[in-house]
Amino acid sequence: MSRLTAPDIDRRVADLRAVLDRTSASLVELDADVTRQLLDHSTVLRGATAEGWRDAAARHAELWKRQLAVEKAFTCIDAARGTRRAPGQAVLIEVDGLLTGLCVEVPETTERDRPSLTGTRGGRSRCTIEDALDQMSDDYDEVSSFLKKVADAWGTCSERLEQVGAEISELSARVQDGGMRPTIQLRAIEDELAQARVMALEDPVAFTSQSIDALEEQVARARATVDVAIRGREARIRELADADSAVQACRSAVLACQDELERLAQKIVVRDVTWAAIDAAAGDVDVLSTEQERAAQLGNDAAAAGIRRRADSLRAEVGSLATTELARTERRDELRGLLGAYRAKAVAVGLAENLEVDELYQTAQDELYSSPCDVDLSERLVGDFGQVIHVRSGATP
Repeated sequence: MSRLTAPDIDRRVADLRAVLDRTSASLVELDADVTRQLLDHSTVLRGATAEGWRDAAARHAELWKRQLAVEKAFTCIDAARGTRRAPGQAVLIEVDGLLTGLCVEVPETTERDRPSLTGTRGGRSRCTIEDALDQMSDDYDEVSSFLKKVADAWGTCSERLEQVGAEISELSARVQDGGMRPTIQLRAIEDELAQARVMALEDPVAFTSQSIDALEEQVARARATVDVAIRGREARIRELADADSAVQACRSAVLACQDELERLAQKIVVRDVTWAAIDAAAGDVDVLSTEQERAAQLGNDAAAAGIRRRADSLRAEVGSLATTELARTERRDELRGLLGAYRAKAVAVGLAENLEVDELYQTAQDELYSSPCDVDLSERLVGDFGQVIHVRSGATP
């Protein structure tokens, strides 16, 4: 047998302890798992879920027992190792024996679901630390897999069932609003949904998404039937009328924007891009109007819905054009005030008689007080004038 060394023993101890620490963290997360807690408090489990939960709960309990047993073994290892930096060979051999020997006392796995006839404690066995950790890993995987199956059924499947229920309620309301009696088709779907909800709650493991698929298909067919019975021509006419109103409102918005831009053009230079945008909007309204007339002739309510949305969007864009140019008019007024402030500062620092400064001031003033005023150009001119005042005033005693 090769001679044991303290670094090798300590490394092996550290490696196994790191594994134990990870298992401890995983078990804490497992304790906090919402699905596990719900199962633990449920009183209505049945079928495959009840059977699976009995096994998973037993494995979960054994996980902690094995965890504590391994921790107890490590306590013995720490005591045997001691605190000496270089323990003797006898100590190292003892620690090596604990690391590889049957030092973990655990309950017999076969006793998990077999209570003793006399009520005495179940059998015990001993195993190595690695064997105990391997068994814990297997049990943890079994428990986690079971919880995932339940979580999927209680999560995704339940959400789909709730969606089915919401759609059935909507269809029933539409039938009632239309003055009709609930159809046999809808009542049958409601009964199947009620049974599916009970199944998903009490035996989620046995519950499959295929059941929901079938319900969703039935709801889709019922919706088609209700649509034909209730919506019909009235709904198509209403959608077409809404689209026509939207197009007319959009046309009015374009005309109003054109008038506003003409008014603003007397004060400021309206940008070319704005004129181009309002012209394009006018053309788009003509296109929408033509499409709306065609949709009305064909009774195409689906096309009308798209026309209405486009008209509403275009109307919002047109509104922003006038708002933007109005803001530029307000900016012109702000620049006039700013120019006056710069002029006052020039006078205060003795630059009023400076020819260059005065020329910049006059140029900016002429542009700002012209009609229409080029706001973009005025912005640059006032900025140049202010920059000169700033530089010159800094150089003036």
